[in-house]
Amino acid sequence: MLRRFADILLLRYLAASALALGVDMGSFLLLLRLEVPAAPAAAAGYSLGIVAHWLLSSRAVFTQGVAQRGPERTRQKAMFVLSALFGLALTTGIVGAGDALG
Repeated sequence: MLRRFADILLLRYLAASALALGVDMGSFLLLLRLEVPAAPAAAAGYSLGIVAHWLLSSRAVFTQGVAQRGPERTRQKAMFVLSALFGLALTTGIVGAGDALG
């Protein structure tokens, strides 16, 4: 039974990740079409994708593991935000460097 639960949890996580990636890439491509420079477009798309991922993960994937309120919930959010900021810096830097190199 635990194996089945883990499989379902993994599938929900993969679905949430795929949807968040769609938000990220869709926003990025739309912003590029609107002639926003690549690095800011990547930063905005990544940020929207992270928001989508948090909402999907906390409401549809890890519903039993998300703290309700208080310091534990704040800690969970802080860890998510810190990892998101690291990813944002990395993504923006890579896209900016790639754009600068042509």
